[in-house]
Amino acid sequence: MIKVNLAQKGKAAKRSGFGGFSLGGGGAPGLGEAGVDEEFAAAENSSRPLLTNIVLILIGAMALYIYEQTNIPSLRSRVNSLQQQLDEVKQKNLDAEEVVKEIARFESEQAVLQGQINAIETIKRDRLREVRVLDYIQREIPEKVWLQRMELSQGRLTIVGYATTDSELTTFMEGLQRSAYLENVQLVRSSETQSAENGNVKHFEVVCSMDRAP
Repeated sequence: MIKVNLAQKGKAAKRSGFGGFSLGGGGAPGLGEAGVDEEFAAAENSSRPLLTNIVLILIGAMALYIYEQTNIPSLRSRVNSLQQQLDEVKQKNLDAEEVVKEIARFESEQAVLQGQINAIETIKRDRLREVRVLDYIQREIPEKVWLQRMELSQGRLTIVGYATTDSELTTFMEGLQRSAYLENVQLVRSSETQSAENGNVKHFEVVCSMDRAP
């Protein structure tokens, strides 16, 4: 009995495009079927590089994903730590700047207060020197010399008074020269005048400098 594979022939006919006709004889495949197989083989061969590229891309993406999952958290943690340190340094700088401003303000106030203290100390020394000079003049003034007026201006002391004789006036001026607080004692003027109680007297004016050294 002879069996015919109609399905195979039908496929061959469709591939060859000539219905059921085939140029080949016996069991050998026809020319149409061989061309189609070659086309399929060529298409399969050409698709292999594309598949390889796709696989490589997928591998690269997977490797990048694994790298990100492994390293990104630690890098982010490091970045956050550095940012925290930077914020702390900035805050310390701001605090230090405020401290510097406070120190400068305190130093400025201290300088003002020290200036006031120095001025008070100077006035105190001057007043003490004036008191001592007055006390000295009161103790050293001769019996027949009496004072009319004393003025102190910018370290210059002016003494106006009366003396019964020239010798009494000379004694008074010598006493002024011995004082540790007075210097450059000079007689500005001396003139005779009448006094109801003492008759003829010397009206004099003496100037001297008050030593301002401590």
